[in-house]
Amino acid sequence: MKRIRLVFIFLFLALTLVACNLTSMLPGNGEETEPTLEATEETSADASGQEPLQESDVMEEPTSEPVSDPMDSTESSSQASGQQSACDHPYFPMREGASWVYYDPGDVYYYHWDIESVSGDAQDATAIMKVYINEFSEPTEEQKQAGIQIEYNWVCSASEGIVSFDMATVKVSNMGDDAFKLTMENIEGDGVMIPPADLLTPGYTWELTLATDFSAEALMGATGSMVAKDFYSVTGNDAVEFNGQTFEGLQYQRQFENDMEIMLNGVAMSLPNIDFDFQTNTVMAKGVGYLILDSESSDFGNTGLQLIRYNIP
Repeated sequence: MKRIRLVFIFLFLALTLVACNLTSMLPGNGEETEPTLEATEETSADASGQEPLQESDVMEEPTSEPVSDPMDSTESSSQASGQQSACDHPYFPMREGASWVYYDPGDVYYYHWDIESVSGDAQDATAIMKVYINEFSEPTEEQKQAGIQIEYNWVCSASEGIVSFDMATVKVSNMGDDAFKLTMENIEGDGVMIPPADLLTPGYTWELTLATDFSAEALMGATGSMVAKDFYSVTGNDAVEFNGQTFEGLQYQRQFENDMEIMLNGVAMSLPNIDFDFQTNTVMAKGVGYLILDSESSDFGNTGLQLIRYNIP
């Protein structure tokens, strides 16, 4: 019971943290093999046809997993320069078909972010993003469905930036009898997740407050509500590099607080002012998206997601 409650609470927090820390409380598949990384897909080679660049030294050496045809990263970046909708943020270009793959060198999981669809126009738009978390750099569809899945419905505005997600779901299939699906719906909110790019200069600060209801019937009939508060501050606009290319950069910090109430099997669990001591340090590249998401926590340890490839159509 205690383990399930901890997993439930941490999974829910992971939704609001864009799945940065989800797997640190979950079991793997029992494999002892080394995780693999590739730098030879969508963004691995430039237009000159040079040899694919290796990942940074903090990454582990790639092993032989199947890889698809590389896509020109210069072409991909240039394509990202023309905004298609309000969700096509300069620092997080959510376009239909866009994808990012992240890896935590201290973990055994890959994080696959896929933009399934975008609707709307340059003023107001929504985007559906699916996140697949598993042990595979190149998962099959079956492997995607067997792992952890998260779906976000993002809301975007030209005047406000990437505002938030109005609904999110998480499906955990690799926990045996404890497998479950959790749904979260935002009831009200104030602030934004990523403001317009022209505001993101050193010293700029902003906040995001979300009031949400959630349910996970398979997990002891769990229902509840939460108020989450994020506090952001821009720390720099230093240029960043990825696969040998230099991009305009953005660095910011994020701190997290929340109040939560949960009903499990009809029994109320009031969890006010939960302080898990989370702080994230984020690095983004204009025209690319998130490069690094480092989370520091005295309660759950540190994690560090790093981009290993991306595709912006």
